[in-house]
Amino acid sequence: MAIADVLRACPLFYELFDREIERITHKCRVLSGTQGDILLRKGSTLDALYVILEGRLTADHIDYQVPLTTGDPFGESYLVDERISPAHLIARSDCAILKIQFEDVYSLFEQEPRIFGLLMLNLSRLLARRLQGTEQKVNALARFKRLNSD
Repeated sequence: MAIADVLRACPLFYELFDREIERITHKCRVLSGTQGDILLRKGSTLDALYVILEGRLTADHIDYQVPLTTGDPFGESYLVDERISPAHLIARSDCAILKIQFEDVYSLFEQEPRIFGLLMLNLSRLLARRLQGTEQKVNALARFKRLNSD
């Protein structure tokens, strides 16, 4: 598992050079888990961004689960405003997860503004895609409801 290879494919790290990825990750820790481990609890305070390096996980919300796999980020909403984990993060196989402390990301604002700017742009793109997906699901449910209420 080469961390830079995984991060290059992660939507938060698009357009970053290897040396810039190294600048972000040089202080990071790799956490490991085994199937069934709860790696992060819903409602816990977020202090880091996580990227799945290998393995399968789920973000377990109250009414649904979101599958996560290699390259998927978790906890990135904290970079905007969210301070609380919206879901349990549960290992569905043996896994490795990169933990990037938020203070290390925020320190890039002054030290490496290009890297910080690209991270924020990529975060905006990621959140916009998720919002579009949610909007499509809401519209589909509304159409379903209209069809079944007639």
